[in-house]
Amino acid sequence: MTKKKKPNKQIKFPKDFPVNFKVEHLDSLGQGVSKLNGITFIQKTLPGEEGKALVYKSKKSIQFASLTELTKKSQLRTDSECPYYNECGGCHFLHTSYENEIEFKKKAYLDNFHRQFKIDLSDSLVIHKASDRYHYRNRIQLHYNKKYGTLGFFNDSNSKITSIKKCLMANDDINNELANLHDNWQGEAKKSKGHIELFQRDGKILKTFDSYYSAEGFLQVNPPMNERLLKLVNEKMKSVTSDSSITVDLFGGNGNITKSLSHRTIVMDATASKYIQLQNKDYQEYCELDIYDQAAVSKLQAYNIKDIDLLVIDPPRSGLKNIDEFTKVLNPNYIVYVSCNNQTLARDTHKILNNYLIEEAHMFDFFPGTRHFESVIFFKHR
Repeated sequence: MTKKKKPNKQIKFPKDFPVNFKVEHLDSLGQGVSKLNGITFIQKTLPGEEGKALVYKSKKSIQFASLTELTKKSQLRTDSECPYYNECGGCHFLHTSYENEIEFKKKAYLDNFHRQFKIDLSDSLVIHKASDRYHYRNRIQLHYNKKYGTLGFFNDSNSKITSIKKCLMANDDINNELANLHDNWQGEAKKSKGHIELFQRDGKILKTFDSYYSAEGFLQVNPPMNERLLKLVNEKMKSVTSDSSITVDLFGGNGNITKSLSHRTIVMDATASKYIQLQNKDYQEYCELDIYDQAAVSKLQAYNIKDIDLLVIDPPRSGLKNIDEFTKVLNPNYIVYVSCNNQTLARDTHKILNNYLIEEAHMFDFFPGTRHFESVIFFKHR
């Protein structure tokens, strides 16, 4: 008996072939969307632009391509100040003004909430623009390949390293260290290819070779914007709590966000207790809990924490997809949700809207020049 073959539902496109495009709009990742040859996403394009691109990745009926030629330019297009921009994949919006970049990010925020979940934030979203578009980063991750003698950032398709001697987004201290690194990195690097992280901590420039990201402790890459976000969050937290309140801080780490509170604050994270250094030992207490564990909600329920005024959530990019289960157990009066992934924030918001109202929504542009930004939403129990 001949075994039947399963039908191949995936339409395969060849790689590295040219396609014509006409950009209808930008998606939430800042990519131009064309429908001339199936659906094609093209980096570093603008609405209304036409031209040619080179496909570097395909899956199902979708193609991803890099711009090779423009036959029709948008009036919003400008020349980038970065000499590496056309080859480097680190930034996404340097081909237009900062004002236009902010508008595209605002639209991405609103679309993530409205397109799938019908949540309209158009009248309530508050935008916090960066004071500096360039020279703000205190941390960069470089890739290297000894065979080709390249040290820099990957291109759009992650297939080739674009060598750079200076990064327009890095601060002066980081760039000075980058210049020094170019003279000796091949001697210091132990592998044939890998990555090097340069970061600034306590006024010193440090570097790691081939370690996991933020191996020596996480820090925000844009300190001025981080201070503005924390100021807003602190004001909100203090306005909805008192000295007799109880706050639960999920994914709290060392308790950085809630360190200013002067009431009982239970910080929860998966990090082993021996590595935690709470920022406010007078009021914070640590509870080791893997929030992504399947048994996390039942474990939390066993703690029997009652009368919670405030729940603070600051998760990784994957968000908290069962947030409704956590809010059911904890039943906080208010929620402060800080997110580095607006798409998962929209998903999580949708899950709790039956019981919580959105009081405020904010966008902080932590990462000018790129498609990334930080989001903050304040919720109140209905």
